[in-house]
Amino acid sequence: MIEFGLFVLSGGNMGQNQSRKISAEKMKEYIRNSDIDFSESEIDRMFVIYKENCRHGKHLKLNDFKRIYREAFLGDSSEFAKHIFRVFDEDDSETIDFGEFLIGFSMVSNLGLEKKLDWIFKVYDINDDGKISQDEMNTILNCVKQMTELASSSNEDPNTPKKLAMKIFQKVDTNNDGMISRDEFRDGIMNDRTIRRLIMSIDPTRGTGDF
Repeated sequence: MIEFGLFVLSGGNMGQNQSRKISAEKMKEYIRNSDIDFSESEIDRMFVIYKENCRHGKHLKLNDFKRIYREAFLGDSSEFAKHIFRVFDEDDSETIDFGEFLIGFSMVSNLGLEKKLDWIFKVYDINDDGKISQDEMNTILNCVKQMTELASSSNEDPNTPKKLAMKIFQKVDTNNDGMISRDEFRDGIMNDRTIRRLIMSIDPTRGTGDF
């Protein structure tokens, strides 16, 4: 088991998985990668967890990834996991190889704010056009809310995903073009604590308490 704040990756019993080893060459490659922020021993443990969760082939598939999230959160995390999987899958192969697995969890747990903001922007930018629409933000915020059992379904709830998306756009879409650019996204988070709390509620290492 490895903990990332409130997010837990289960498994990784090295004593029972001695045959699951990373080659020395691959280990050097991972250690040299500036987007990976894990020690050699952590990478070894992550590899065991990764292999334990690859139930449908050599690499992690969407159903495997959904199961990881289902075990980590109380609510319905299926749709949220689908969007995180999309960002982890950098080569659009519909699978996550171990390198992508390491980079993804580095981005959401260990690396600096600047890289984390870029990663979170990609989650909201569902169609990958370099901008976030209000519908895209509403979709992701709705996925987050589905993961908590404390969410209210009432239309009078001031924190419905649609209303939160509207509030964020009112403050962050500074040129009023109906889209949030990367610069607007970054400035909005850096300059407004309330916006930062709402937008970064999708950080999978922090749980879903922001709603």
